[in-house]
Amino acid sequence: MDYLGLVETVLADRPRLFGSAEIGERIGVSRQRVQQLAERDDFPEPYQELRMGRVWLEHDIELWIVMYRSAE
Repeated sequence: MDYLGLVETVLADRPRLFGSAEIGERIGVSRQRVQQLAERDDFPEPYQELRMGRVWLEHDIELWIVMYRSAE
């Protein structure tokens, strides 16, 4: 396997992460509104908390979006 093939394989296996800005873009709200939503009991737990803030797994956020929209 060549170097680029190896890099693509490694990257394909990494979890995709969303920060507040990415979640906001995905659902059409501000980063600040995402922070408010993140305090709700039904919002997914963060995957990790970094100095720059919390990050979530894309899969968890997408699942929450489906459930959130069906509850509206």
